[in-house]
Amino acid sequence: MTLASQAGKVGRQLSMQVDLVRSIGPLTAWRWKQLLAPKAPVRPPGRERLYRELWQRAGEALAATCAELPGGFLEFTKEGRSTIVWSNLVPLDDPVTLKLAGNKPMAHALLERCGVPMMPQLAVSWRAIGPAQTFLRQHGVVVVKPATSTGRGTGVTCGVRTDEALQRALRRASGWDTEVVLERQAVGTEYRLLVLDGDTIASIKRTPPHVVGDAQHTVAALIANENHRRAEAAGALGLWPIRVDLDCLLTLERSGLSLQSVLDDGRAERVKSAVNENAAEDNETVDPVPAPLAALGRRAAEALGARLLSVEVITQDAHEDLATSDAQVIEVNTTPGILCHVQVADPSTAAPVAELVLATLLKEGQSEALRTRP
Repeated sequence: MTLASQAGKVGRQLSMQVDLVRSIGPLTAWRWKQLLAPKAPVRPPGRERLYRELWQRAGEALAATCAELPGGFLEFTKEGRSTIVWSNLVPLDDPVTLKLAGNKPMAHALLERCGVPMMPQLAVSWRAIGPAQTFLRQHGVVVVKPATSTGRGTGVTCGVRTDEALQRALRRASGWDTEVVLERQAVGTEYRLLVLDGDTIASIKRTPPHVVGDAQHTVAALIANENHRRAEAAGALGLWPIRVDLDCLLTLERSGLSLQSVLDDGRAERVKSAVNENAAEDNETVDPVPAPLAALGRRAAEALGARLLSVEVITQDAHEDLATSDAQVIEVNTTPGILCHVQVADPSTAAPVAELVLATLLKEGQSEALRTRP
């Protein structure tokens, strides 16, 4: 019996780390700290401040009064109505909708039933290597991820092509959930839509995180330097650090590289396939939103009964009619982060997402006369 089987979730996460150690090889203590954190911080440095400032600017634009409450909550009041927000959390969707959307197999089934184009998917126990191998052979290249309870690409491994990589990806995903999901790998450009009450209020084109060589430093050092750059900017250049994980190692392997490789001066190289940990300059505002993407966002929101959600789409042509398009929805998330729609390569093009959300909240907010505050 393996360590992962014996020790439950802790054992599975430790097994995942051991797998990384074997792949990366001996490192100094500093490198361990820089590269092998099992997951990004729950709240990266600067995140709360960036959200607070974003909401406060939105309140000023709407001529709403803002009061800071204990615990980081912000209360906005305008024309006798008020609402409260915290970080990216807003009071729009009910707990059942949030729970349902967080269950990837259930959300996939509902979206598919409502005609949303989805990639073929298989939900299995992380130990079910036989069905997982059959699915891999049917589709050639797959993505493996935990079935529930994660966000920001946690536990996700893209570009899985071999039985060995599949077993490693299953082990990694199991660190967060014993049920895992396999999907056929989509091909094309990734777009992230922010949908509010059926309307796509923002869209960005996203590319995965990358580093640029200088003919001196290894890829590992370049990643550490990029993470330091983001930390020094307190999240303004990219909220999340680049985690060295299985997705990173496989991405480098496909380019014939490793963490110890030294890139030529000026050579840009992707270091992950999942886009969640990219930098601000890797996001490009798409305005106006292509009609086919807006239609997909509306259909996804209706399928889940969600008022505010992000919809991630991969397609080779964002303007192609849905009837003939290859567009596929790969992820939907309620309580979506909105900072990524502000942290873009050209900030002047960013959509006023916080203002649009706050305007809706204030329109429906509780009457100030009914609310008392200590």
